Amino acid sequence: MKDFLIRADASASIGAGHLSRMLALAAGLRELGGPGVTVSFAAAPLPDVLAKKVLDEGFRLYSMPKAHNPPDVWPFALEEAQELKALKVLAKEALAMGAARNPMLIIDHYGYDKAMIESAASLYPSVALVDDYQPERLTQTVSRLLNPTFSARAVTYPDFDNQQRLLGPGYALLSPQLRQTAKKTTAALSAQKCQRVLLCFGFGDTARMSLPVLQALNMVGNHLEITLLAHLKHPDAGQIAEMARQSLNRLHWLPYCEDMPNLLSKQDLAIVSASTIAHEALALAVPTAVIACVDNQYPAAKAMDEAGVAYYLGTAAALRQERLEEGLAKRLQPVVEDDALRGNLARAGAVAVNQDGALKTAEILLGI
Repeated sequence: MKDFLIRADASASIGAGHLSRMLALAAGLRELGGPGVTVSFAAAPLPDVLAKKVLDEGFRLYSMPKAHNPPDVWPFALEEAQELKALKVLAKEALAMGAARNPMLIIDHYGYDKAMIESAASLYPSVALVDDYQPERLTQTVSRLLNPTFSARAVTYPDFDNQQRLLGPGYALLSPQLRQTAKKTTAALSAQKCQRVLLCFGFGDTARMSLPVLQALNMVGNHLEITLLAHLKHPDAGQIAEMARQSLNRLHWLPYCEDMPNLLSKQDLAIVSASTIAHEALALAVPTAVIACVDNQYPAAKAMDEAGVAYYLGTAAALRQERLEEGLAKRLQPVVEDDALRGNLARAGAVAVNQDGALKTAEILLGI
């Protein structure tokens, strides 16, 4: 018997990647652990569609305090006292079920610094930390460290005894639906023309890359059928809606997708942020081009490019400063027009990401 509490947030400013990969891990824990395992989520108020997803997948959802951060404050910032007070209540409830259930707290939240992680570890018998780029917050109170990014092994983490480390895309956290779709997918053995393109730069696209990439793709060729996955309250919504209206049904704008594996598997090219969705596209053998939409995505984006599994377009900050025809359009042209390049990317990506990474991770957390 074992209980898990997963602390992760999602919002227009944070994106949905942390929650998405934790749902994949939760499904793996439940699949391998059986009825003796319970998995719950603790999150600040989620967008309705994401809260519904957690509940529809059969997980309990606890409400955590919402940090009222002004626009210029880091979106992951937490109000420490309120956060730890709420966590203490949940820990007390978990321990009341019996110490034999050995509750574990899994933290996938950049807002937890070293001090907060140590405080959380004083409440829970075991703590696992999911980290992408913040080695300075790792403490010896963390029993298991997970970093599924391509740049994980380049991060200099401090050494602690008796701490298990799960590093790299061998531990990629993919949903059961995506795993099933990926196992049926074979990377194209022959080059295919690029016609269907998916764009996704985070739930809220805070880097505002949707509009410039759409404009650049129009310069590259008007034959493309483009699906944009972005929140309807996007800051460039007016211009995007007008582009969709003029596209003669070649641009489809989706605010959310219930079946990402199905949508992704139909694409000839995915142009996405260097985040969870990039892992998903690679696993499905979809040729992938990545943009580092925020600073912490840069190491992973470069690592994917150097490994030959994704085509790196640049950082959002740099791309926005360039003229479209000299920057994005010029960078996009090869990956759109070179069928052999996309074929190579598809084959390399499919073998680089472990389709069963969530199960592999769950097995270790369960101590199987």
